[in-house]
This record gives sequence, C-alpha cells and structure tokens, in this order.
Amino acid sequence: MVETLTEVDPPNGFSYHLDQVHGPMRALIASVEGRWMFESGSFGTKITWTWIATPRAAARWLMPAFARLWTGYANKTLGHLEKILAAKVSPS
Repeated sequence: MVETLTEVDPPNGFSYHLDQVHGPMRALIASVEGRWMFESGSFGTKITWTWIATPRAAARWLMPAFARLWTGYANKTLGHLEKILAAKVSPS
C-alpha cells in the first residue's frame, strides 16, 4: 500500500492516507484515513490512534466483522507495545 502524510502537527500528531492496498486486504479495503494524536499527561504521553477504513463496494457487508477483528488486533498489539515501552523507561 501507499501511505501519504496529509498533515504533520508537531508535537500534537499527524494524519495519513493509505491507498493502493495489496495482499489479503485488497479485497476488503479501498483506502484508510488515519490520525495519531499525542497529549502530555501527568503519567506520560497519551497516544490516540483513529482510523476510518473505506471498504470496497463488494465488501461493505463484511466491515462489521472486520472492525471487530481489527480493533481486537490493534488493542492487543498496542497493549503489548505499551508494556515494552514502559519496561524501557522504568527505573531499574
């Protein structure tokens, strides 16, 4: 796929557009609009990732299942990443 940055707003976040999807996702997804946002807090940086997937016309009916699977994948992956990062910054 091709990822194009559409907005860069340091240090607050950035937005992107994905298209030209290949591989297994090609049958489902035409494009994705995404945004990462960073917010300072008392316990570190809060990161929010949002996305809007535009399905291919023939795959619209599959999107509710895709959304559940993708959300589960993202939560698991980002939770794992959070543990790795927390371990790297924790005092030994």
